[in-house]
Amino acid sequence: AREKGIVGAAVGVITGHNLNIRQIFVTDPELSAEPKLVIIVDGEIDGSVISEIRRLPQVRQVIL
Repeated sequence: AREKGIVGAAVGVITGHNLNIRQIFVTDPELSAEPKLVIIVDGEIDGSVISEIRRLPQVRQVIL
């Protein structure tokens, strides 16, 4: 099975916790020295969601 990209993996974690995504911004890792994924959600994010996102193999840093 093919591994999910970072967007799919992060969206899976967030929607798995029944959070609504309002907006997503992504920079292309082939065009940016420091690619970023920004996800804006409705409501507050529980610490367990942040922990799950940090454990994704593609994630280097989480900034709130």
